[in-house]
Order: sequence, then C-alpha cells, then structure tokens
Amino acid sequence: MMGLDDVVMPTDVVEGSVVRLHVRPLHLPGGYDHEIRFVRIDAANRAVVTEEHGGVIRHWRHRLTVEPLDRGHSRYTDTVDIDAGLLTPAVWGFARAFYQYRHGRWRRLLAGAG
Repeated sequence: MMGLDDVVMPTDVVEGSVVRLHVRPLHLPGGYDHEIRFVRIDAANRAVVTEEHGGVIRHWRHRLTVEPLDRGHSRYTDTVDIDAGLLTPAVWGFARAFYQYRHGRWRRLLAGAG
C-alpha cells in the first residue's frame, strides 16, 4: 500500500538513529523523501517512539507498543500524532487505512506462524 516493500530497515537501530527513505504511496510514480528518527527505544516497556517528516507531513510522531496480555496473546498499538497543515485530515485518513492494512498483514503472518 505504501510502496515500502523494498525498504530494508537497519537491524542496528538505536535511539537517535535516522532512516531516510523514498515513499511511493499506493506505488504511484514520484513519491517523496521521508525521514524517521528513533527518539526512544524502550525494550523493558516494549515501546518505540519515532519523529518523522516528509512530503506534506510536517510532523508525524509514532508510538508503537506491544503489551503482553495472557499466554500467547499480546496487544500491538500504534499511536500517531500528525501535522500536515490543511492536509492533516487527508493524511490522517490515509494513516488510518495504512495501519489497518498493516495490522491485517501482521495478523495473517502470525496466523501462519502458529
């Protein structure tokens, strides 16, 4: 959906790491450069916080958490704060669709691993 299938995230990401990539929403031509800065990586609390920007996105703060529930189950949550000026509602709608899509892919992947 985002055109990130060819992106390989580094395995040695630490707080302060910056990843720059080119995003092609819906695999359309063109796209834009996007930067992800890893602000906090908290293994003890299973949380990652990034500050991102690129294209029309002035600010995209993403908090990803994984919360253990019971044996074999956990809750994966994305919390995103977006500022894209007047385009914020459209970017928010796209972000919502993107995360729903990604969560569905995670569920399918995990269902095949069990």
